[in-house]
Amino acid sequence: MATSTPVKVRLTSTYTVQLRGVTGKNTAGITLQGTYDSGWDAFLFDVIISGPYELWFDSAGGSTYVKDSVWSGSTGKWVTGGDFID
Repeated sequence: MATSTPVKVRLTSTYTVQLRGVTGKNTAGITLQGTYDSGWDAFLFDVIISGPYELWFDSAGGSTYVKDSVWSGSTGKWVTGGDFID
C-alpha cells in the first residue's frame, strides 16, 4: 500500500479546507479534509493518490464550500501523492 505524502496549503486558520478530486480523472470521488498545523501556518493534507485536485474552502467553518479557482485553475492542480513516490 502506498504511503501518504503531506501537502501544505497556506490559508487562514479559521477556514475549513478540502482537496477534492477532479471528475473524470483518477482522483474523482476523493475528498481530503485539511488539518491546520500552527507550526507550518498551513493546512496539511495526507495525499495517497497523485493527480489533479481542486481546493475548496469555507470561511464559515464547514457548511458552504467554495472552489478556489486561482489555486485550482480550470482543470485542477496536480498534487503528488505517496503512490508516485513508492
